[in-house]
Amino acid sequence: MSNEELIGNGTDSECFDDVDGNRHLGNDSSTSYSGNHMFGNDRYLEQDSNSFVNGNCLELTSVIPSENDEPTDVWKDVNPDAALDIVEQVCCPPNLDKSFFKMANICIPRNSYINRVFEMELPSSERVIAKFYRPNRWTRDMIQGEHVFLKACSDLGIPVIPPNFYKGETLFMLGNTYFTIFPKKGGRVVDELNEDLWKETGRLLGRVHNVAQTVSLDRMKWTPSNATSVHLKTILSSAALPEDYSLVFEKTVMDFIDKINNTFEMEPVQLIHGDCHFGNIIYRPGESLYLVDFDDCVIGHPVQDLWMLLPDKIKNCKLELKWFLEGYETFKPFSRSSLKLIPYLQIMRQIHFSAWCALQFKEDHFKHHFPEWGQVKYWNQLIKDIQESCRDGFLDSDEE
Repeated sequence: MSNEELIGNGTDSECFDDVDGNRHLGNDSSTSYSGNHMFGNDRYLEQDSNSFVNGNCLELTSVIPSENDEPTDVWKDVNPDAALDIVEQVCCPPNLDKSFFKMANICIPRNSYINRVFEMELPSSERVIAKFYRPNRWTRDMIQGEHVFLKACSDLGIPVIPPNFYKGETLFMLGNTYFTIFPKKGGRVVDELNEDLWKETGRLLGRVHNVAQTVSLDRMKWTPSNATSVHLKTILSSAALPEDYSLVFEKTVMDFIDKINNTFEMEPVQLIHGDCHFGNIIYRPGESLYLVDFDDCVIGHPVQDLWMLLPDKIKNCKLELKWFLEGYETFKPFSRSSLKLIPYLQIMRQIHFSAWCALQFKEDHFKHHFPEWGQVKYWNQLIKDIQESCRDGFLDSDEE
């Protein structure tokens, strides 16, 4: 990714823009919402050139499926005009007449497939990020717990971005949709880590995991018998899986769960970030690496927050692992035996992604961004990958 591009392709890195503050519009800065340049109170929408970039949305795979998630029109209450109105109401100081508090006529959609995210400008010229959480995905307590986690980290000087408080609250509603307002900060995705950055990443995650042990959140336990079982149920109950594949797919996933769940249960779990990849680690020049997007935090194994950063199989990443652990263990011990979970965590993520797609494949934009998902060859490959995972996983672990 070039320095001129906005960070966050394929992620929910809503709080960041490029460090120079440029707005980086599309080819036509007057690109409109729903075909109209003007809507509501003469407000206009500027199209972000990086919204829904084909191929990059694959990293948005940490959604926890809900049986109550509606397959279509979940965003009917969230449009730019309504978003601007409600954010204006929330941000207006309680001692100020609302008629004197007017947002700028700017609402820029930011890159996020799961949620709806808009950049806006307050009357003070301060830019903020309004993040509207996908309906039926989280409860109020789950989202507020995420905010508590972020604040606990921030209070100890850990580089994360907690939401803004307005009238003592961080969580608000537009219709049936929860939303939060974050400060906008500049930063860039780190495409590749050198020795110093691997050590810094280790220190960052070690500190975050230390704080996480002091926070109690209602989140899914990321083990095969819990998470993967839910994802399997989601896939089987959808119309995405061809009927003649149901039995073999169910048996394949259940065999996977039965064979490796005890291996997971032998390792201690705690609250973790859950979706730690390069798109969610942001560099701010002159400061440090920032960890963003805590939506998908789960109760899981700390190694889950390591494996997506590795450039290859564990056996080929001994130097990167050495640097990471040197930083991590400055603050917290790391279970070396948990490294054997990595091949299975990779398969769990593939099944998880399939469940996420099964929930959304009927939505308007889905087929445009994932045109080949759900075809027979997709299910054939996934079944093959799962069937081979235990054998290959044990071989990789033995080689270590």
